[in-house]
Amino acid sequence: FAFGRACLQEGLADIGSELMGYSERMEVWSNELPAGSPSVGAPAIGARTVGGPAPPLREMLQELIGNAILWQAARETLDPATSWAQLLKAYDEFDARFPANTNVSPARANAAVLRQMIADEASHQSKPVSEMSPTEAIAEDIYQLRNLAVSPFWALTGKYPVWPDDTPVNRLVDLGYRAVPQLIDALDDESFTRSIVPTIHTQDVFPMRVSDMAQLILDFISGRSFYPTLSSDRTTVVESSRQKAEAWWAEVQQKGERQALGDAAAAGSGAGLMAARKLVEHYPD
Repeated sequence: FAFGRACLQEGLADIGSELMGYSERMEVWSNELPAGSPSVGAPAIGARTVGGPAPPLREMLQELIGNAILWQAARETLDPATSWAQLLKAYDEFDARFPANTNVSPARANAAVLRQMIADEASHQSKPVSEMSPTEAIAEDIYQLRNLAVSPFWALTGKYPVWPDDTPVNRLVDLGYRAVPQLIDALDDESFTRSIVPTIHTQDVFPMRVSDMAQLILDFISGRSFYPTLSSDRTTVVESSRQKAEAWWAEVQQKGERQALGDAAAAGSGAGLMAARKLVEHYPD
């Protein structure tokens, strides 16, 4: 296939067409593990069932080239110089260009998110902070999360969960419980941000969503973890971030912060450690 492409690009139409036709008919070896083999790592985006039949060449190319475009789009999302409208181009016609790709549905969902973000940007009107009510100021900081290019910390043990300090994230952290109801609403906001999901795998590049940033802030304020609970096979959400956050907020309103933190710390585990840190910070006695 690669040789046929090169021949066509050099004007060798007969040889190029013959090679392309041959490559389309030849048997394609699957690079996936045969059934029963031990796993050698996490599957790539769009990976098929291990041990499945090798796909036809056209389908394989739609998977490989389409995924390369999606990876590039993910990287470009992190660049503030790339507009949301420019990013939309990568997703908008993805299903038409690569119908056999296993990431058609996520690409279609991303296109819908970006169209909404572009519409929001066109209608968004800001005003001086001095003229905003507290609720409006919180809403503005949450809106501006989409434009943030910050470095979230993997372990939430410092004064703030991101660097640098002077960002909407830090202002929302400083507001504490006053910002919680609006942050819980933001857990449903799938808008992209310019920040990368914190990961120990340097090759993984996933832009955070506003919902991810809102969860990070809520985790930091609460001393809890609102990461969604997944099924044992990690295919479905058993308890969403919003459900967890709403349950915690109801507990705080019923018991008060001190008692809620004390109960969480007494329960132990990683969540207990986070709560214990907050308990020492807020109630040193």
